[in-house]
Amino acid sequence: MDRAQTLGNFGLASAAARDWPQAVSQLREALQLCGDCSALAQLHKDLGLIYCRSGDLNAGLAELQQAQRLTPQDPDVAQAIRIAQERR
Repeated sequence: MDRAQTLGNFGLASAAARDWPQAVSQLREALQLCGDCSALAQLHKDLGLIYCRSGDLNAGLAELQQAQRLTPQDPDVAQAIRIAQERR
């Protein structure tokens, strides 16, 4: 799980630098390493937001919906889904 969270953080840093391919790659790898770890929902959420910011709304929406299935009470995920659906 530590490695998954570290990769997730690297992915967020790459996204902050607008290096979308690197950010996506790091978060996807983090999801693979995570398996069913406690950071799973956050990783899906972060990946979904990065996909949306990079312009891939379909992939972003799919990841955000996965995050919502894992954490249905997260209002940020619900709002991000609404925004992505409006922009599609």
